[in-house]
Amino acid sequence: MSKLHAVTHVLAVSIAVSVPKLIVMASLLMLKTIAHKSIVTILVRHKQALAAI
Repeated sequence: MSKLHAVTHVLAVSIAVSVPKLIVMASLLMLKTIAHKSIVTILVRHKQALAAI
């Protein structure tokens, strides 16, 4: 029983450690994508504004 308990504890700890990492990675990816999209949008608008002038 104690061995099983130790295994479950290790699993719980590894999950608890890896989940925040995954969340951080996912949010960083989302931020990168959003930033990239907004930069592209700004550049496109800037080009359109220059073309209008």
